[in-house]
Amino acid sequence: MGRILTPLRESHGESNIGIVCKTDGLCESVADSGPQNPGGVATWGFFICDEEGRPIAKDSGVIGKGVGMGHMVAEYEAVLQALSYLIREKRTKEQVVVQNDNQQLVLEMKGEKKFDGGLHESRYYEAKRLTSLFPSICYKQVDRELIWEADCLTWKEYRRFLSEQRSLI
Repeated sequence: MGRILTPLRESHGESNIGIVCKTDGLCESVADSGPQNPGGVATWGFFICDEEGRPIAKDSGVIGKGVGMGHMVAEYEAVLQALSYLIREKRTKEQVVVQNDNQQLVLEMKGEKKFDGGLHESRYYEAKRLTSLFPSICYKQVDRELIWEADCLTWKEYRRFLSEQRSLI
């Protein structure tokens, strides 16, 4: 991790405009014949903007590959990274909407689906903890087309990972 994330535009204190966190995760095959989900390459991406679509920040990364990786691990990592960014930037008092295309994640975070464990267990509990730091936050399931920025970031990281793996051969 160790890199410094630069905001896409300056923040001038709190505003009345809400924050939209578009988050997405991906777990795909390492090789054409390899495992995809679980066990593939897990990547995450987030795109944060105000409710009018003006960019605030974006970031993405690779979580890992193989054992312990799955699409829910990736989906939750994207949420964790987005919320952590807002906490670091002291933007917890603003209204926040977390958008994701994964129904399970949204229902679990809203408390409408019982969490039954899984590879993403530690990330689920950490997401619940971070969520509790925001007085006004909600989770909303949306179509992938509405979080296309985050989706593109996950695929960018996946392609970069594969490219780096090929260059090692």
